[in-house]
Amino acid sequence: MGPLLALAIGLAAADPVLVEATTSAVPELPAAEGVAAVALPPVTVRSLPGGAQLWEAPVASSPLVAVELVWTLPPDLMDPAMARALRLLPGMIDAGALGAPDGGLDAQLEPMGATVRVGAERTGLRLRLLVPPEGLGPALATVGEALAAPACDQRELSRWIERTDAALARAGASSNGELGRVEARGLYPPGHPLAPWEGSVALERGALLEQHARLRSRGGAVVVLAGPVGAAERDLVAEALSFLGPPPAAAELSSARVEPGRSSWLIERPGARQVRISVSWPVPPELSWAEAQLTADLLGGGATARLDRRLREELGLVYEARARILRRPGHAVLRVTTRVDEARAVEAVTALGAELEAMVGVSAAELQRARATRLFAVARSLDGAEGTAAALAELAALGLTPAERQEELDALASTPFETVRADAARLLDPATAAWVILGSGEALFELEPHLPRP
Repeated sequence: MGPLLALAIGLAAADPVLVEATTSAVPELPAAEGVAAVALPPVTVRSLPGGAQLWEAPVASSPLVAVELVWTLPPDLMDPAMARALRLLPGMIDAGALGAPDGGLDAQLEPMGATVRVGAERTGLRLRLLVPPEGLGPALATVGEALAAPACDQRELSRWIERTDAALARAGASSNGELGRVEARGLYPPGHPLAPWEGSVALERGALLEQHARLRSRGGAVVVLAGPVGAAERDLVAEALSFLGPPPAAAELSSARVEPGRSSWLIERPGARQVRISVSWPVPPELSWAEAQLTADLLGGGATARLDRRLREELGLVYEARARILRRPGHAVLRVTTRVDEARAVEAVTALGAELEAMVGVSAAELQRARATRLFAVARSLDGAEGTAAALAELAALGLTPAERQEELDALASTPFETVRADAARLLDPATAAWVILGSGEALFELEPHLPRP
């Protein structure tokens, strides 16, 4: 673990004793070993010539320099054309460095010992560069040119569009893709940047470059620089990325909500042998990330969490059951997912509902274990230059500062048990849950009477 992590190593005390909140006893769990607190490494925030923020986090022990660029759009710039462009621009940028050989930027950067990845997010783009210190200057110059003015020709772009559309079609036709689309429609109103865009927009090279110009003129940027870095590396970043403008003034998206009068959506997939279940709750704005994250970890954070213990280990109903927090700028969603054989779907839905209600009886020992496990996972994610840069980039994408994240981590370590238990019951309110279930028509017919009603 990197020396810049200020970690107070400790043991989560006594063995948990489970509350008899469900129906039968559960084997006693061993104590979790973890960290008692986590501190971010020191981060210095500066401005680049064009106004973009530079977050510098020295990690002297790292053999590589990690650079993360988070290029974010304000919500009012999101429309179907931009949503389409964000899918295509990574390929255009990757193939867009002047003189780039087959294989795009990665092939051009390989002699420098560098690797790069450009990816699309729903509200912008993200670039990750990992390079030895001696190759940082040439690598940044190459990447900066491709970002500022992609030179991809129409023929190469057409190949990329074809590959992208094929991949999107495969993902969209999958059970998970279909379930995710319906769930997003249930949580976000039409026109929301996170709602599914209906239809597709055709973009030729000229139109795509116009969208890139919109991104460059209105999109804001945070650049994270981590590793054995100082003034010289900072100057290289400033020179190569001087065209990046300041972060958008308003990064928050309007919150998720469950459509009034609806609590469940059923997706028929003929011939399906399994039933896929997703239950989502918008996290109330008054609840902190720490409280929501601990609730998710208590409920379905792994093999020792409540859902797996009860539904998989004890009842043998599901293959696995997970709960996670999906964070977006300004809000979050808690999502539970599982899958079950069609013949036992009614049992699984009934048992899942019972476990959600039983969260009011969560014990202090369970929270202790969930807290220790989550803190350890956060500490591991900050290990080394690459992990540090990625963790800070996630904050930038959410519109958070390092200081705000440290407050969240402190709350994760210190929020009292009674607060977490009370807020868990409030978060998992059946009235605000969105159930999305995919399966065969026969399975849905059997399940429908057992689903919650608004």
